[in-house]
Amino acid sequence: MDTSNKNRVLVAMIAVVMTLSALAVIFESPQSNSGFASGGHNFSNINEVTNSANAVNDKSVAAMVSAAVTTAQTYAVTFTNIGLPSGMTWTVTIDGSTTLSSTGTSITFQLPNGSHAFSVGKPLNYVADPESGVVFVYGSASTQYITFSLLEYDVTFVQTGLQPGATWSVDLNGVVKTSTTNQIFYSMDNGSYSYSITGPANYAANPGSGKAIVYGGNVTIDVSFISTLHKITFNFGGDIAGTSWTLTFAGDSYTVTGSSLALMKNNGMYGYSVSTANEYAATPSSGSVLVLDKDASVNITIQVKTYTVTFEHVGMEVGVPWQVTFNGVVHNSTSSIITFETQAGNYSYTVSDVNGYTVSSGTGDVNVASQSQYVNVEFNKNPDIWTMPLLIIAGAAIGIGAGVGIGLLYVRRIRPP
Repeated sequence: MDTSNKNRVLVAMIAVVMTLSALAVIFESPQSNSGFASGGHNFSNINEVTNSANAVNDKSVAAMVSAAVTTAQTYAVTFTNIGLPSGMTWTVTIDGSTTLSSTGTSITFQLPNGSHAFSVGKPLNYVADPESGVVFVYGSASTQYITFSLLEYDVTFVQTGLQPGATWSVDLNGVVKTSTTNQIFYSMDNGSYSYSITGPANYAANPGSGKAIVYGGNVTIDVSFISTLHKITFNFGGDIAGTSWTLTFAGDSYTVTGSSLALMKNNGMYGYSVSTANEYAATPSSGSVLVLDKDASVNITIQVKTYTVTFEHVGMEVGVPWQVTFNGVVHNSTSSIITFETQAGNYSYTVSDVNGYTVSSGTGDVNVASQSQYVNVEFNKNPDIWTMPLLIIAGAAIGIGAGVGIGLLYVRRIRPP
């Protein structure tokens, strides 16, 4: 090849190399647009390129190509996470081919000038912002911030059954929240969480415990509060007008004047007793009530106390009819006893004579107070109407005989022998 042709080839090769170098310098330095730069030389016109080309040989061209290739630079592109707890693994993939991971706050790539697509790999239950995009490298290092947020959902407990303003609580995964409204809120990421629910005294929650399963959406748990109290009603009848009495139930005492009294208690066995004024009695006066998931009732009768007044005769044979009038009430009997039932008070009585007998005390009063009374009635048998005349005749005869005998004796004594 002649010298002219050889120079043409060298010039062409140098032009290609210098073009590549110039493009690299343009990206490397914004100030390079005033001319092409390669190996520290500025070429302002084609004559200088030609002269340089004439000054090089084959060996110089190879060296320049190698220098152009080795002078291509990379720059640090750092991805920094915000909001991700230390120790959690995250990744960044550049241009779909290179992936780096970290449990710290940053991941760094060495990238040449140009645009580079990236995507972020996030831990479970987290979202990344941005999750993907493009970074541009322009001759210097850069930082791309990635904000991580925990992906959470609402877990809402909604109660019914409590009075407005009543306090209730939820323990979800060890976190206790209390409310006087009908709702309690939590924000939870995906997972299964144990909970328990408590309410005011004498109320039970349904369900009282369980698991809240969060999986990509909000969760609502309905809670129904049910009173654990049941009504125990004491019904009173009998002689209740104008008086009062005391009911003792489960250790508490209540003064009662009406026909009923209602009390509230949880399930269980409870004892009761009734105390009345002196002249009243309750039936039953004591007992127990079983409360088992339903209401219960007890019927009690209040009555004025009554006492027995017993009349018993003496001095008269059993089987003889006799009669007693007590407080205007007449009872007859052929036994030796007549009884009356009466309340406390002072009462008069009358016992009538019977055929052949005379009562020794036919009238009287009985004071009945807090106990029964006994009255002894004495009868005397009347003499027989035929026996008396015979006795008189017999006595007369005896008298006459005695008189005659005495007279004869006297006459004999006074007559001389």
